[in-house]
Amino acid sequence: ESIRIWAAIFVFLRYVRLLLLSGGFLERSRVVSLGLCYALCPWDGVGFFWIAQRVHAFQAWTASGLSFDRLIHYHAHPPSLSDKVLVIAYCDNLNVASTDPAAVNGVKDRVVAHLTGLGFGVHEETSASILSTNLGYDIDGRRGIISARSGKLEKVILAFEWLSWRPRITGRHVEVLIGHAIHILLLRRELLCVFRSLYDFIYDRYESRQRLWPAAAREAFWISQLLRLSFADIRKEWNPEVTISDASLSGYAVGSSYWKQADVRQP
Repeated sequence: ESIRIWAAIFVFLRYVRLLLLSGGFLERSRVVSLGLCYALCPWDGVGFFWIAQRVHAFQAWTASGLSFDRLIHYHAHPPSLSDKVLVIAYCDNLNVASTDPAAVNGVKDRVVAHLTGLGFGVHEETSASILSTNLGYDIDGRRGIISARSGKLEKVILAFEWLSWRPRITGRHVEVLIGHAIHILLLRRELLCVFRSLYDFIYDRYESRQRLWPAAAREAFWISQLLRLSFADIRKEWNPEVTISDASLSGYAVGSSYWKQADVRQP
């Protein structure tokens, strides 16, 4: 019992330190519930990861010397890049973006020195480059193209080609493969509409191994052929036709309207 008490105290002190490091970047409504979670489940890592994201974002912004609107976070729309620097702190990954390489390196060096001074480990550090790979995506600044890493793309394509042969498989394993495909298809969200029978198979056969249904295998084949089309061209012109859509098992709805291009460009 004493070991549990000391473990809870240790976790609580670490929590307080993280809370202080996060500045004002934590929502107060979550603090009490997270504190209780750590006291009861000291080895649960989900909550710590949630706080670590906010600690990282706050400390990266503090060290960058930039105004708060240059930090990309989920509370606000992404700002315009123009000629300024953007800081993107995602979980334990830090990205600094700008059209000026010297500005990127300057901000990156300040943030790295600050985080190191606080005792955080920094690794896989790279200097400004027009070509980069991050979070599973290749970012080509020369062509303005963002695409999935070629190695991962080929593996996912082969996996869905194999699914199209109707192997005996559990819904749990199909779920894992769909997760990898979704990461790629987020670059062209309209392609996500293909999944329907595959989701039904996951739900109905999550733990039991069974030959994949014909309708689900057909969807797997379609995905294997469409994955290569999933990339983003960030130099495309803005489309004045603005669309919105949503769907459920009982129906779907699509709406569209035409805006002025200046309005479409607004974040």
